[in-house]
This record gives sequence, C-alpha cells and structure tokens, in this order.
Amino acid sequence: GKRLIITEGEFDAMSAFEAMGSSWPVVSLPNGTGSVERVFKGQLKWLDSFDEVVLMFDQDKAGVDAKEKAVKILPPGKAKVATLDLKDANEMWRAGRGEEIKHAVWNAQSARPDEILGTTELWDRFTATIPNASINWPWPTLQTMWNGWRTGEITLIGAGSGVGKSTLLKHLMCHAIEQGDKAGGIFLEENVRRSAQGFLTYFTRKPVHLLMTGNYQDMDAPTRGVLRSAWDEQIKDNLELYDHFGSMDPEDLVGHLRFMAVGLGCKTLVLDHITMLANAAGEGMERLGLDATMADLRSMVEQTGVRLIIVSHLNRPTGRPYEEGAQIHLGSFRGSTQLVCLSDNVLGAERNQQHPTNKNFTRLRSLKCRITGNTGVADWLKYEQATGYMGPSEAPAGGLEVAAGQETFDSQEGY
Repeated sequence: GKRLIITEGEFDAMSAFEAMGSSWPVVSLPNGTGSVERVFKGQLKWLDSFDEVVLMFDQDKAGVDAKEKAVKILPPGKAKVATLDLKDANEMWRAGRGEEIKHAVWNAQSARPDEILGTTELWDRFTATIPNASINWPWPTLQTMWNGWRTGEITLIGAGSGVGKSTLLKHLMCHAIEQGDKAGGIFLEENVRRSAQGFLTYFTRKPVHLLMTGNYQDMDAPTRGVLRSAWDEQIKDNLELYDHFGSMDPEDLVGHLRFMAVGLGCKTLVLDHITMLANAAGEGMERLGLDATMADLRSMVEQTGVRLIIVSHLNRPTGRPYEEGAQIHLGSFRGSTQLVCLSDNVLGAERNQQHPTNKNFTRLRSLKCRITGNTGVADWLKYEQATGYMGPSEAPAGGLEVAAGQETFDSQEGY
C-alpha cells in the first residue's frame, strides 16, 4: 500500500485508525518500545511493501529512542515521523482531537538518524557557542604553531623515562585552571598525594615534593599557610583526581574520565600514561588493547568536547637513548599506530638528563597538528630546582648535544 501508520500500543492504533476514517492501515508494536528492533527486522519485507511508514510513537524518551532505532532499520527515505501535542494517539483521541491526529499524519516529516545532519542542523552546530572553546598553551612558540588549545581534541605527548613528563602535565593542567577550566587527571605511576604536591608546586613556586619529605603537619607554620592559601584560592573546586589503587582496567579508566567530564564538569583531562593500559591487556594483546582504548577515548572526547592529554612511552631507539636528548619521531611511540592517527596533536619532549650543563632544559617538538599542520622545534623549557617550575627559556648554548670528550653515555650500537 501507500502508507502504513505504526503506534506503540493497541489503544493508540485503534485511535489513529478511527481518526484516519478507518481507511488507512494502522498497527502497533506487540510489546511496546522494547520490541522495536526485533519486530522491525522480522517484518522488514512487509514494511518495505509500503511507500512510506509513519511512526507515531509516544512523545517521551522511550518513544524517541524507539523512533531512532526504527529509522535506522527501515530503508532510507521510507520512514516519516508524526508529532503529537499530547503523549500518544489515544490521549489525543480521548481529548476530542482526532482531526489533529489526521493532520499529524499528513504533515509527517521524513526522518533521518540523529547522527545525519541537514544544512539547518549543521549551521546550528557551526554557530553554537562553546564556553572556553580555545585557550592558550603556556608556551608562546607552541601557541603560535598550533593556534590555541581547543576543546574536542586529543593531544599525545611522548618523552623518554625521567624527562619530566609528570611535571609538564601538572603545569598544563594548572595553566588550564588559570584560564577557567576545571581539570581532571589519572596518574597511574604515582599516588594522589604525590600529584597534589605537584599542583601546589606550580601555584606556590615552591618545590613542595622536597619540602614535604614527611607530613604536612611537620612543616613550619608559614609554609603550611602558603600551601593552604594556594589550595583554597586556586585549586579547590577546580581539580579532580582519580585514586586508581593500582587498577589498570581500560574500560573502567575511560569510564572515570567520562564521568569527570560529564558528571564533574572537567574541561581538561589528563591520562598518564596509556602505555600502562596496553601492558595490562596481557602478553600478545597490547596492540589490540591499545587500539580499543584509543577508539573509546576518541569517542569520549567527541561526545563530551573535552581537551584530553594522553601520555605515551616510546620505543627504545637504536644508538642514542631519548634520555640523552635523541630526537623523537612519530614512529617513536610505543604500541599501536592508532595513538598517532586518532590524536589531533602530537608533542615530543626531549631532554638530555646527563648533559653536564644543560640537563635542566627540555626541547618541545611539534610532530603533528591536525588544524595548522605546523611541525618542528617549538619552545625550550628550563626547570628551576629552587621553585619546581618549568617555564619557557632561550635555547641553551650547544642545545642537547654533548661536546667531544664530554660524553656521559655509552654510544655503542645497541645501547
């Protein structure tokens, strides 16, 4: 036939049938919205025999969800959606509004899955206001190269062991807090007490991890006062940390990041580091586990619009190690190529921690920026031991290279 009308319940079907002058076929779902997928797939051949199928489901969440499932099953262009002012066709009929049921059928709009956007929806999405859509990176050259730190993007950071990734991450989170973001983090290599020391170090410019060798109560009163003031004025209500208790289940950790974003309002998130999740997948499953985790993280970022920073360890290079200032490449990242492919930005942090004079300098290298395409050496950072702060600096004389006769590492092949 030309037109079939489908309702949720039997009373709705009878009401719509009478409203349409008892001349158009009307059926109902046999077991409510819970049966929509089974029934539509089982009756697809019969449903396809009609020119159009008008969905007149209830005007509630269950009805909307059922409509979405039905639209995806029906052949493209087949489904139309009738909108009612009251909950369902039976309520309309009992209210004496049968003529409006008829008009709803005649005016039913062609349906499409919510994921497919027309020009109107696209323009609305394009012009929608996103709070704090772009903030600045804390380092001027990287800010210029990447043109801002945007929501809905994944930034992958790689560095050798002991280069100072954790300090770098806490500086980024604190910088985001200073610009109005709430930040959340999962640090798998340290406990939350140690993490808190790093955040306080940034805001007080005091090396709290060195001052607090024992308990907070053991420090002198002025120091405790400075730390408490920084906590209350700059960190309180702006930071969420996950106490992982050694848990390495990827699904749980991604779920906790999603909760930080949706439930707690965090706009900047950090996962340090994803390599541990790959190791937790078990021998021989690292790559597959990493692929699945990255896909879940990409989906979470798209749905929540957060700024996500992921840290990864690097493959061991031949020759000069990364801890001695070796250059990082996209191929340096350990595990799956999905790490790089699904990230919007990729940053390498290079440091020669054995250099006789420049061991406190870190060279940032842009390896990928999906928006600008700018790559190459970005900023130089210098770590000040007296303050625990890592800030922008001029490039040191000689860079990260060691002059002949000053080598501090074994340069034999395979080191």
